[in-house]
Amino acid sequence: MEAQKEFETLSPSRTFGIARNRPNPVFWIRRLDILRDLDGSENSVVRTLHLRRGLNVLWAKPEDASLPTELFRGGISGHASGKTTFCRLLRFVLGERHFSSETIRQLIRDKFPAGWIVAEVVVGDEEWLVKRPIGVGRQSFAARATTFERILDPETPWEPYQAFTDTLSENALANYPVTRFASSEDQINWLHLLPWLSRDQECRYSKLVVWRDSSSQSETPNLADDDRAYLVRVVLDMLSEREQAELAKLSSLHNQRDQAESKAPKLEHEARSYHNTLTEEYGDELPSLADSLFLDEIIRRLDGERKTLDEQFGKIIDEPAFDAAQKRQTKAIEARSKAEASLEALNTNLNHAEGAADVARHNASQQAQIDYYADLPAPDGVCKVSLQAAADLGCPVALKKIQNQNTVDFTTGSVDHSVRKEGENLESSVAAIKAQIEKASSALRDAQAEEKECGKEMHALGERQQATMLIRKRATERLSKLQWIAGRARTVHDSAEKERQSIVNLTKDIENTKKTAEAIREDFKRVMSDFSATFNRVIAALIGEDVSAGASFHGRAVQVSLTCRGDFTSAAIETIKILAFDLAVLASSIEGRGHHPRFLVHDGPREADMSAAIYRRFFILAREFERAAGEAEPNFQYIITTTEPPPDEILKEPWLLDPTLDASTQEGRLLKVDL
Repeated sequence: MEAQKEFETLSPSRTFGIARNRPNPVFWIRRLDILRDLDGSENSVVRTLHLRRGLNVLWAKPEDASLPTELFRGGISGHASGKTTFCRLLRFVLGERHFSSETIRQLIRDKFPAGWIVAEVVVGDEEWLVKRPIGVGRQSFAARATTFERILDPETPWEPYQAFTDTLSENALANYPVTRFASSEDQINWLHLLPWLSRDQECRYSKLVVWRDSSSQSETPNLADDDRAYLVRVVLDMLSEREQAELAKLSSLHNQRDQAESKAPKLEHEARSYHNTLTEEYGDELPSLADSLFLDEIIRRLDGERKTLDEQFGKIIDEPAFDAAQKRQTKAIEARSKAEASLEALNTNLNHAEGAADVARHNASQQAQIDYYADLPAPDGVCKVSLQAAADLGCPVALKKIQNQNTVDFTTGSVDHSVRKEGENLESSVAAIKAQIEKASSALRDAQAEEKECGKEMHALGERQQATMLIRKRATERLSKLQWIAGRARTVHDSAEKERQSIVNLTKDIENTKKTAEAIREDFKRVMSDFSATFNRVIAALIGEDVSAGASFHGRAVQVSLTCRGDFTSAAIETIKILAFDLAVLASSIEGRGHHPRFLVHDGPREADMSAAIYRRFFILAREFERAAGEAEPNFQYIITTTEPPPDEILKEPWLLDPTLDASTQEGRLLKVDL
């Protein structure tokens, strides 16, 4: 534990000390200027407030309590004077995005279109001058090792405002044991801490880890309750990287178990559905999905059905009738083709014979006969060379034919006896050819009929085969689907079993991780004990030693309690607990414990029905923190705004800030204007 120096005049239970190796606040605000413009004129300065290390009180004087209470008498002097605006301007200087709600912001900009907030802030041992616009259309800047007197100096080394907030964050978060939140893995930054150091007045000091209200429109990072409680533990040094790792692991295990608990019932339902489908299909009880023989039994049945299917349909598809019918059809087609060719040849011969017979019967002119014979194609068995061409080549048959032709008397129409004889022969040939044609036509009709019958038979057999193939295809698809269902049922069942087993394993891991995290927390019992003792001292100083106070940290929750012959609570007591908690954390850091930056702002903290006597003790307690420093400057800065007057011994310099606010006049308000 860091060395402390304490008051010898106080008993140990009432003592507050100061850590010698923490002589300064991590940061503190030394001066705040509200400017109409940066033109350097005397009229440009609206307000200048000088602050100090230790207790700073901004008082808004209420109406004179000695006057009689009467209706219709003025009574706003202590209200709407600028206390909250002052606190918002401090927050604005320290990095918050806005200095008021949108409505008030617009009113202030209307009054101060070129306005600025300028502040001297000491961060560690380094002085900073910060300027931020409250008017329109300007950027914020900061300069190191610079005071207000150099605000207009052209040599002032201005830097982007981000350089200041980065330095502020580095110093305020320098010694944190962890750097990230356990649940979200987000980096802890300065704007996560600032809301706790400067609670919204709109929150009414009603909940321990509620620091901002949406109505203030501050737009600070929105943290979950667990993350804010986690940050409190970090600041109190009640967390370590090891515990953070265990908490992160615990969060992951919980998520995994939640997922498994969600998936397992769905998988089990799916597996049961598949099993029911198979049971309905086979009409008897199958082995359960948990039975190792389930899948073997399904496969055995499916293989049996496939074998039967092959036997049944193989006989139908491969029967000899199909091959025999196909052969008959081929033979019928060949017979029909042969009959058609024979008939075509006979018809050709008939045409030739009839033409020759007509010529022989003198039914044509000489030239027509000549043309007829010249154009007539040679029938089968007759020379294909023309008669004249053959005669020219010396063919004796052709020469004889020509001689015979020359004996015909075409002039008189008489016909040689040999020609008439040839005509008679041709008539006989025509009759013979016609008889052959009739016989060939009959053979063609028989062949066509046979082909048609074979076609019908083949078509019937084809349709039967196609129908059989379709039935077989559907039966095969059914078996494949049943096999898929069986395989899927087993896979899903195994997955469900795996999820159930993972739930068991994860539950064990969660319990073991909790135990590990709890064991780590045992290492911090001394830290918790020390803080509880400090919190108890603060409560005793505020509301009496007959009230016992305690702080506990269960999981990620922070709880504080008061007892006095039983639980001690009311609206005012809840506010006292919250304010006392903040001061106990501040006191712990003053004494050398934890990582609080030793900067705290309370805006009008008298809430509910808190008695004036108890409220004034907050000021006295802060004065006791100062006294722990002895002759040295206090190592903290506590700023409090109030309408209720503090004790008389504090209602003066150096604790009372100038000016004292009074809303009954325009000049008495912080900005010296009526918005």
